[in-house]
Amino acid sequence: MGASSYILAQGVATPTAAYFADTLGIKRFYSISLGAFTPGSALCGLAWSLPILITFRALQGLGGAALFPLSITLLFCEFPPQERGTAIGFFGVPALLVQGQNIAPGLTLVQLTDLSSVSVTAYVDENAINNVSVGQSVDLNIDAYSSTSFTGHVVQIVQATAGQFSLLPNQDPTSGNFTKVGQRIPVVISLDGTAGKAIVPGMSAEVTIHLH
Repeated sequence: MGASSYILAQGVATPTAAYFADTLGIKRFYSISLGAFTPGSALCGLAWSLPILITFRALQGLGGAALFPLSITLLFCEFPPQERGTAIGFFGVPALLVQGQNIAPGLTLVQLTDLSSVSVTAYVDENAINNVSVGQSVDLNIDAYSSTSFTGHVVQIVQATAGQFSLLPNQDPTSGNFTKVGQRIPVVISLDGTAGKAIVPGMSAEVTIHLH
């Protein structure tokens, strides 16, 4: 019941975060939320009955609802674009450092990216993949740097469709309600250079593969 009251209070309060942030100011509203969440957490530990615990958990949920979205907003306000990825990475570290958390096969511990050798993954329609081959030259336009043209070349054609190994794979083609959906195949493209631009994982790009 305590967990339910926390989730219910959080679900009610979260949609109002943007309104109160605009009305009171982001930093002031963050301080108010933290001021409600921290005593609410302490009172949960001192609760002397289940009804009191449920009440304090609701208070904790009301205070904690806005903390995460406001934290991300503050990060984007305080850090320039080229430093936001690092800031968000450090912001997420405490969530990974949970006492008693066990390592298990398949569990991601850390992700490293070599920013000096960034690649682009394009998703090519299966009907056109026969025209694509390794080594073909590519022109790229990255949304963040629309005035700069980049070049690259195809280095890999993944031997599976993008949705084949997803958490929610396509419907079983043997079922009676199967609807055929065109598939896309990932094609990995290596950049010839970055033109001095800060290209980071997750950016959007448009690619043109030269067929020859």
